[in-house]
Amino acid sequence: MAQYHKLSIQKLGLDTRLEALFDVLDALHSAASENRLDEACEIDRNQLVGLLQDIVYTAQQTLEEIEQQDGEGVYAPTLEQSLKLVKHPTALKKAE
Repeated sequence: MAQYHKLSIQKLGLDTRLEALFDVLDALHSAASENRLDEACEIDRNQLVGLLQDIVYTAQQTLEEIEQQDGEGVYAPTLEQSLKLVKHPTALKKAE
């Protein structure tokens, strides 16, 4: 499972980091759609799926926090339109 690191509150250089994250996810999507994940990725599919679920969950939570602070409906498209909502993997394990 992914390791998480606490970041101190500071400027994170997010423009560059988010652009790099998008580029990696876009390349990963291309590899998946071409059935070439084994060539593009060093980790096994279970780890990859878990990591992607963590990324989606964290992005979803971040969007919800932003909307709570700035007011619901300020940003379009809505959360439901922009992301496929998933439960965090640990929540799925608890439900089993």
